[in-house]
Amino acid sequence: MLFLGRARTALIDDTYAKEAYPEPLSDKVKYKRMTTVGLLVILMRALGFQSQSLPGGASLLKAVFILSNYDNLKKPEILYNNRKEIFKSWKLYKKSCHLIVAHLILRREEIYEDDEDYIYFWLTIARITRISF
Repeated sequence: MLFLGRARTALIDDTYAKEAYPEPLSDKVKYKRMTTVGLLVILMRALGFQSQSLPGGASLLKAVFILSNYDNLKKPEILYNNRKEIFKSWKLYKKSCHLIVAHLILRREEIYEDDEDYIYFWLTIARITRISF
């Protein structure tokens, strides 16, 4: 019974819900932060799958270094490459980063919410890209 009380509290608490389950937002700053976090996770996963292992393995700092030093972005208005803003974005959306990555990948592949298999693909990708902290 104690568990149900905690779950109910987590559902009622708006601050947790907003951080853990962000909505697709029309706010440009939040969208930019979410895109930045999604690309950070994709970079971390890519660093982890490299054939030549990095000293110490893949990490958040290495991914931030790559993202902040990449000046040839096609659309810099949709992504932060300032370290301070990258870390601020990470702090806000790290709980839901796997969900954001899944959304970005499906958008890239032009699979949208009205597709009948969207939820299945979204949850599958989110589960695969989940990283532990």
